[in-house]
Amino acid sequence: MNTFDEWNPSITEAERYFYLAAKISPSRIPGGKATENKVIGYPSRKMDLLIRCESALERIAAIGLEINPSIDAYFCQPPACDIQITKKNGKKGTVTYTPDFVYKSDNEFSVIEVKSHEKVKELAISNPFEWEFDGVTAHHRSYSEYFESFGMLHSIVIPDLYGKLRMHNLRILDQALRRTSSVSEDSIAKLLLLLKETDEITVHNALRFIDHVDPVTIYQMIAKGVVTTSLNNYLLEDIRSSKIRLAAADSENTELPYPPSKKSDHVYQSHFFNSSQSEIDEGIKKLKWLTANKHKAHKKHCRTVHRYRKAISDAKQRGIPSIAALAPNHSKKGNRKPKREKIVFDYLDFFIKKNWLMGRPIKKSLLYAKYYLEATNHHPLYRPLGKTCFYNKLNSIPPETVAQAHKGRRGFNAEKPPSLPENREIVSSFGLFDTTLDHHTVDCLVEISSDGFETFTRKPILSILLDRGSNAVLSWHIDICEPSQSIVSILIRKTLREWGRLPVSIRTDRGSDLTSHHSEDLMAHLGIEKTLSPKSYGRGGGEVERSFSEVINDFVSGLPGYTPSIKNRREMDSHKDPSNLPVLPLLNFIERFDEFIKLRNKRIHGERSQSPEQLVKSSIEQTSLAGIPYEQGFNFDLDTAINITDYSFDHSRGLHVSGRRYFSSALNNHQLDKTNTEVRIDPENPCIVYVRVNNQWTTASHRDLDAFENSSPAQQASYNLWITGGKSIRNHAKFQAKLRTAKLLIDIESEFQNSPLDPAPLNSTEPEDYDFNFRQDPTEESTPLYLTAPGVDNEH
Repeated sequence: MNTFDEWNPSITEAERYFYLAAKISPSRIPGGKATENKVIGYPSRKMDLLIRCESALERIAAIGLEINPSIDAYFCQPPACDIQITKKNGKKGTVTYTPDFVYKSDNEFSVIEVKSHEKVKELAISNPFEWEFDGVTAHHRSYSEYFESFGMLHSIVIPDLYGKLRMHNLRILDQALRRTSSVSEDSIAKLLLLLKETDEITVHNALRFIDHVDPVTIYQMIAKGVVTTSLNNYLLEDIRSSKIRLAAADSENTELPYPPSKKSDHVYQSHFFNSSQSEIDEGIKKLKWLTANKHKAHKKHCRTVHRYRKAISDAKQRGIPSIAALAPNHSKKGNRKPKREKIVFDYLDFFIKKNWLMGRPIKKSLLYAKYYLEATNHHPLYRPLGKTCFYNKLNSIPPETVAQAHKGRRGFNAEKPPSLPENREIVSSFGLFDTTLDHHTVDCLVEISSDGFETFTRKPILSILLDRGSNAVLSWHIDICEPSQSIVSILIRKTLREWGRLPVSIRTDRGSDLTSHHSEDLMAHLGIEKTLSPKSYGRGGGEVERSFSEVINDFVSGLPGYTPSIKNRREMDSHKDPSNLPVLPLLNFIERFDEFIKLRNKRIHGERSQSPEQLVKSSIEQTSLAGIPYEQGFNFDLDTAINITDYSFDHSRGLHVSGRRYFSSALNNHQLDKTNTEVRIDPENPCIVYVRVNNQWTTASHRDLDAFENSSPAQQASYNLWITGGKSIRNHAKFQAKLRTAKLLIDIESEFQNSPLDPAPLNSTEPEDYDFNFRQDPTEESTPLYLTAPGVDNEH
């Protein structure tokens, strides 16, 4: 499709637009300006490429296009278009518009724009010249007219129209279609006959009837339209407890979660749509007050009663309900002119922003006095606001805004109110379905090596892949240098070895190691959804951050070398400084941490009835939706290896990579160079590299391979860290050894130049006699100086 001539004059404009999208959409790689806001990577099996989405809403729209069999092909981020629209003020203007998706169905081409429910409501209120929304379907006039001019349909998709549960159920249906059904055809025929005789049956009873536990087969029947349920249209209930019935032959196809929306032919009559909940509550409050006071002729309330009655009578003639008539959105009669001049309020906003919303604000008690003096000088013709109005303005500022100005983003996240339960993300109860990955520098010094003169210590960096549903630590890794792109490969490998499955989705932050090309391509190849947390969003990885707190409080705080944060080290004795405390060797630290994680996964957390390990294992036994089944072997190890370009060939000495030599019979070729080879290093085994020679992959091994394979897992991890992350430590140790050697040579030379019995005077000009016939005692053995470190060969 990418080789199609999109500039062929015989094709239509719609075909040309679609094939241009096919050309540019897969080429948007991570790191560029075009993808810096892409937060979710959705691996599409239909298109065999990674669909990069800007939000979770776009991922749900992509799932709808993926599971709909009538959709032949679809792409994200098609070419941008210059469209003339009507702005909010009613004036014409040109905007550059990029739809979210373009798809092809039965030789018809359509584009999709994904918006949230709240955003569509806001747009319909702010710009009624372009946006129409009747509560279910939305429509944009200019966009639709533009694409209809060359034969394409433009539709607005609202994935969260029916809540978060529907979005979660669609994800489950999508993953069910990616699994292989373990139910025989006889059992499926038996179930269909039962559904033909009965009206409807629950999913639990259907599984019990065919004597099966895994509901994947039934989910596949729901997604394909073989059986129908309310899930097909709205997905408003839990998919695991829903009722199913056999699909009728003449029933409408409900497989597409979001059918293309067309322009509504009727006018939406609800007058509550444009009013917020607070405005509706205000209208209810006024109506209750009017009902209680309409028979009272008090002079104090007489004018208000007449004004409310007049508003209701005028609204009835226009078909507006009484509550909506009294809401502030409709009831805007009266004197709306501000009591004070605009310059007074403008300066108040400027003063608060300059003196209160800042890193070091003025004390609140002195703030008004300063405002009064400066406001008098700024606008002498208008008196400043009073103290009550001033402090009311301060109190009207949201607390999270004040916290962000005073304490930064952390203060904003701490003061931000919790979201409503219906707006929160639904985390699947299946194990290995929703996971999160993050790093943390452990505040504990660990001994990396010692050469007899100096001990080299580092603070290890801990990486954890946590299951959000069961709170189980699926895999972990300890490093002694900054995290690299190999972290994702190591954690995925450990997860597959430990649990036999790969995670369905991984949520990460925006670190360079997690947004690298290797991580992006690897997760897309394995079918893992990748979700990036929004920028400056501190609550994105709350689950894994709590696991780090458990590690610090329950494990690290009792180890030697623990260095808690100290506010003032000047008042501390030097021998009590954490850098001088006894520390654990790296090997012992890894062994102890492995035991701690095993105990943690076996302990019951919170109000759960089972431990995290039991929850994950029970999910794996019950359904194939718990993780992605994947086969271990050479191909998987090759896929998770890291591509490198810094290497050289020597047919006599082997492959040279990072100062180490690797040998293989396939490398005994004088014609090998970088143009006809490819090299990948193993992220866990530094004694193996993968080499592609003559379009065939083979392994080259280091001479320490046998010793590495015969050691324990903790020893292997320690050796791997020393080879891959200890280069700076080795260089530092070599440099210190050279300094000690040079110092020793200087001391020896000065000893023979200046005899301790007859030292030469400082100002003496007489030549000294040297004994050039000095010979070492033949009985004394010369002891050469070597720098030795555990697990390091002479090449380092």
